[in-house]
Amino acid sequence: MQVDIIYEANASLGEGPAWDSKTQTLYWVDILEKRVHFHRDGENGYFQLDEMPGCLAPCKDGSLIVAANASILNFEPATGKSTMLESVSDSAKNRFNDGKCDPAGRFLVGTMNMDEKTPSGTLYSYDGVQVTQLLTGIRISNGLAWGPDYRTFYYIDTPTREVKAFDYNLDSGQIANP
Repeated sequence: MQVDIIYEANASLGEGPAWDSKTQTLYWVDILEKRVHFHRDGENGYFQLDEMPGCLAPCKDGSLIVAANASILNFEPATGKSTMLESVSDSAKNRFNDGKCDPAGRFLVGTMNMDEKTPSGTLYSYDGVQVTQLLTGIRISNGLAWGPDYRTFYYIDTPTREVKAFDYNLDSGQIANP
């Protein structure tokens, strides 16, 4: 197997790749440079944002849901326009970091303190209507995934060096029994 570089982005803090199968586009963020990058059909580019995007996920309508600073945004790649959907009342020293959509379409996304040491982060769930806190006391929210049957949710608070497994209720979006 040979690996080829398709794009030398020289990112400051490149994170959160997400594949949009509908448009055959790979999206990812450069957090510190406030950019949403894309790769499609050999074309590479980016959109400049006003806030630091921690992560994103493709939506069925072709837009992206983006967690940036303390806001959850709807971003339209076709126009470069973003609209605020929700904001969270985290510490002013926190920003969104990693996030993923569950199979029911909820956007689970966590915050972290910019100093990477203070446990002031929170894991949130956004269902398109409201934001719910799932965990608090997080240092660096990272690594979200579900088991094949979606009954187990895996989560990482990076400095703990642990992958925690939780029971996951796909109907309610709640986690339990770490």
